[in-house]
Amino acid sequence: MGKLRLDLKAMRSALSNGRHQLCLLIEVIRGWFQPGLEELVRRIVAQHLASNSEFRNYRYPRLMRLARWAVQYPALALPIAAVPYIAALLLARLDWLPIFPLSTDSQAHALDFWTINIGVLTAQAALIGLIFPLVIAFVGLLNQGRASFASRLTIYIESSSAIFVGVNSLLLCVGIATQLPFAAKMNDTVAAFTLLNLAWFTLNVGALVWFVLRTIDFLHPESARRSCKPMSPMWSGHAS
Repeated sequence: MGKLRLDLKAMRSALSNGRHQLCLLIEVIRGWFQPGLEELVRRIVAQHLASNSEFRNYRYPRLMRLARWAVQYPALALPIAAVPYIAALLLARLDWLPIFPLSTDSQAHALDFWTINIGVLTAQAALIGLIFPLVIAFVGLLNQGRASFASRLTIYIESSSAIFVGVNSLLLCVGIATQLPFAAKMNDTVAAFTLLNLAWFTLNVGALVWFVLRTIDFLHPESARRSCKPMSPMWSGHAS
């Protein structure tokens, strides 16, 4: 009888331990599908900043926040940028693309569009090859020797979207250069690709103008202080 009681007691203890282990395992599995500490902190900071009037007044414009997002998450931004080109290829396969004839001859028609693309490539390469490095070098030269040179240069590159302007312009050049070897096989999509390249080029020109204007503001002492005031490095990652 005493042995039976001991066996029942050991069985209850084993079942209790098993139940605790099972509950712990369930909590661990559930934790895999819950937001981590980084996500929780991001949400708390976002909620705080959403109700912060000073942050709303000094945060970057919407388009600039989008540009910063593209720089911060290139693995997502690049596929999104490629979607219109892929869509043009698929629509051409289905014969759903509208035709924009520049000539009655199909070869001359395609050649006219590729001439436009080569012009866009030349203009984009000239703009990014001349203006961008000269402006960066000029800003670096004017701020060289200051104790806060590294911090000021970091803030300037961040506030002027320099990385977005440079990378986006180079990507357009690479994109058009990649399309040129396949020009003979792209008669159906050349018009759509040309329009997309022109739209991309227009975006880059607008971004380059913004970059130059921000540079001029940054070189002005009062504007430079305003640029340095709103976003400290600690909060700049949450501004997007």
